[in-house]
Amino acid sequence: MRTFGILKTLFILFFINNFVFSQAPAFLSFQAVVRNQQGQLVSSQSITVRVRILEESAQGNAVFEETHVVTSSFTGLITLVIGSGENQTGAIDSINWDKNIFFIETSFRLPGEAEFLSTMCNQILSVPYALCAKTAENSFGGDYNDLMNQPNFKDSILRYSPCGELQGEIKIETKVPQPSRGNCVITGGKITENSNLTINSMGICWGENSEPTIYNSQTELAHSSDSFSLSICGLTGGLSYFVRAFVTTTGQTFYGRTYEVTLSPPPNSCQSAVYVKDFNNNSYNTVQIGNQCWMRENLRSTHFSDGTAIKALATPDYNYVYYDFMTEAEKKSYGYLYNCGAIMRGQLSSNSEPSHVQGVCPEHWHVPSLAEWQTMNSYISTHLNGASGVAVALAKDEVSWQTIYISAVQNSIGNPASVGFNSSYFSALPAGIYNQSPGQNGDFTIFSDLGYMGYWATSTLQNFYSINVAILSFNSSALSVYPRNFNFCFSVRCVKD
Repeated sequence: MRTFGILKTLFILFFINNFVFSQAPAFLSFQAVVRNQQGQLVSSQSITVRVRILEESAQGNAVFEETHVVTSSFTGLITLVIGSGENQTGAIDSINWDKNIFFIETSFRLPGEAEFLSTMCNQILSVPYALCAKTAENSFGGDYNDLMNQPNFKDSILRYSPCGELQGEIKIETKVPQPSRGNCVITGGKITENSNLTINSMGICWGENSEPTIYNSQTELAHSSDSFSLSICGLTGGLSYFVRAFVTTTGQTFYGRTYEVTLSPPPNSCQSAVYVKDFNNNSYNTVQIGNQCWMRENLRSTHFSDGTAIKALATPDYNYVYYDFMTEAEKKSYGYLYNCGAIMRGQLSSNSEPSHVQGVCPEHWHVPSLAEWQTMNSYISTHLNGASGVAVALAKDEVSWQTIYISAVQNSIGNPASVGFNSSYFSALPAGIYNQSPGQNGDFTIFSDLGYMGYWATSTLQNFYSINVAILSFNSSALSVYPRNFNFCFSVRCVKD
């Protein structure tokens, strides 16, 4: 299994700020953010890293090789010091850096994998002063009374070391972000100066930290023009983001000015909580329906609120799944599907209001009971689009559901007027259902009903083998409730305590 289909790496050179050793330390600091083939972070896992330094080309001879066993952080970050691992060949402090060009290759392997997967091989454009001085003819020997070969403190803190020539610079301006419809921001960038560097890509990066980088969220374009515009969508209303343009060359990234932008909360947001965050730091806008405060989006957390990982599809006894063909934006919209084990997390069935079953939900939020769904249904029927059907008030938009209705009408199934207006701002989408044991029920494949039906779990069990589920269908104007076996996975909407 090729686990590391996507890897974003950051190569950081370790600069020596003062020379107090008789010999230059032979270390380089390395960090990488590791993602799997689905683009998900490889969090809190043991990873074997192989580092090789190749001479002359990316296919050259390895003059140095070592391995490290590290554990990734919750955010998928691994950190190691090249030169301190289990040596396989060569010595990093014997490399003659100023006599040739060198490339660094990193390969990764998870437990149980037979082979390393090579994920990055880039030219080393600069090395620390201390390593360069190790092989330089006039290198500093540690004697501060040696007036002929004193250490160059100025060079030791430059971006490029004496071994590498400056590669030039690019200046890029960030276009002032402008809020747009649909939780979007329109921005872009413009290159104003370029000292003959070859541009690989350009784009926009953003995040909640004040200095976002390409290792945060980003949208990237191939370089075709020195000026570009982009829309960033799927942002959370009421939450502040920092946005800036970037441009990449081989081994370098340049950034423009950072702007802060805050989108207005969407209509009918809960006053007590405009948005809520899960343990993964995913943010969800909220919606007030009567006296209830609901999540406006389906849950997509991969951890319980205490940080315990929820087992994914590729692991034994898994508890959640997602559509791996979807883009990250689509996954955000449709959310993940969870089984009863994750939804309830060992708590007893409840039909009270509130349910007091936190289960898979964030802290201070809970899985709604059947009674809470019925309360919401009653409020919509009375105060919103009850005459046209509760489904009209719950469905996100006419496009998401009515496109399906057009097909349904051609097959003489359903009524296209049943769904489409979202007057409740609940923004329901037809995320379908997943069957963990399809052989037990022949009328379901593993994934079913994406684009046709939405299934939301309640905290109310029907019996010892099934759970009550709230259902919206493409051919019905009502919100229905049916029991489903524990072998199915459903969408989850949480309610504030």
